[in-house]
Amino acid sequence: MGARFHSVTCQQVRTLGEGTSTEADLALLTAGEASRCLAMLALIVRDAEAGRHPEANAAAAAWQLLARVRRQAPGALAELLRYPSVGAWAAQVVAGEQETSPSLSPGRLALIAAAAAVRGGITCTVPLPPSALDGGVVHFPSLGMAVLPTDLRHPKAALRHHDGVTDISGPRGRLPLPRRLDTEAPGWHGLQTVLADGGGGRQLRLVIDDADPHRLPADLKPTRQLSPAQREEWRLRIAGGWRILSSGHQRTASEVTSIIRSLVPIAIRDGDMQSVTSRRAFGSIGLSLPADDVQMALTLAHEVQHAKLSALMDLVPLVSGRVTGVFYAPWRPDPRPLASLLQGMYAHLEVARFWRHQRTAATGAAELWYANVEFAKWRNACGQVADFLHGRPELTSCGTAFVDGMINALRAWQNDSIPAEAAAKATREISEHKREWDARHRPTVK
Repeated sequence: MGARFHSVTCQQVRTLGEGTSTEADLALLTAGEASRCLAMLALIVRDAEAGRHPEANAAAAAWQLLARVRRQAPGALAELLRYPSVGAWAAQVVAGEQETSPSLSPGRLALIAAAAAVRGGITCTVPLPPSALDGGVVHFPSLGMAVLPTDLRHPKAALRHHDGVTDISGPRGRLPLPRRLDTEAPGWHGLQTVLADGGGGRQLRLVIDDADPHRLPADLKPTRQLSPAQREEWRLRIAGGWRILSSGHQRTASEVTSIIRSLVPIAIRDGDMQSVTSRRAFGSIGLSLPADDVQMALTLAHEVQHAKLSALMDLVPLVSGRVTGVFYAPWRPDPRPLASLLQGMYAHLEVARFWRHQRTAATGAAELWYANVEFAKWRNACGQVADFLHGRPELTSCGTAFVDGMINALRAWQNDSIPAEAAAKATREISEHKREWDARHRPTVK
């Protein structure tokens, strides 16, 4: 069971930068990440066997089950390989971080395989590896977590699935799991799946992952499990944001449905809403609850850009390996390396595009004023960075094509009319940011 090879052309890179990518371009990104995940899982199995790891047999058996899922229910395996926490776990194991957590033992591959088999409706019996029994909490990626009673924390405990019935059983007990695994039941915390309808048949399906230990890096501070009331609050906010994207930002909406698989609630920092993506957890967005539907829509639009560019950078280098130095970014208080500057400009290009469209959706003078200011500010900020990036020798040929694509998008907006007072306010905000940044960082940064 091998991973596929994927290639990308500079023309595809340019269209991704420009924001005119096709469904085929997006499929290339997601397929590339799925293949990368599969390759890492294969490497984990091989290394466990070569190193005679105590859970090498469990990992090998899990690999055989994944191969069976691929034959009998390939869609289920594809979904698991694209689930963010699976790739994040695999990346940590491959990076040699096993000493930081028992959950990074190769035996956890059994839980990944079990989740794939359950999704595919495949009859299976999957012994739970010893590392999964530590503490009695067992996480099945994309499905949820089981809290095992004491009598099930036994070396012969196993997950069984047959005819839609799933349980965890052992010599001294049994824990039945609900038929709908995205619900709650004694001993089971299911991950909530949100189905949001944007009208016109455009539907968004997202998992709210508040349980998997690998849903985001720990330093991003994901929150603990949500209460039922909190889950409903999140569901309503996602639905509201999705309606905005579906009605006025169809291209972005298509990208979100293609790329994003899960949302991870994170803690509010300094009283402000936060959002983040991790290159390891492709397809996931960490965010604190947005204040309103517009902020939810904007966050999805912003963060899907980071996810797309991370996947692209896994396929083709945009910046040469010899780059050093850090540079000014009009959206950050700190200087950024060149690759991060590309990420920031790409995300804020989408922020500008979002507010450009929102001007037509504004329902009052205040909303229209704000949308004009935000569009002008981020269009100008991206223009400054585009001038800096254009022709940089550190960019590869595909990196140059990517920057050219972003510049093409900016050029198409230059003749958009903005009220003079809104444009002046945007200019003042950008200038003030630069003055404050210079006072902190000059002359040590370019």
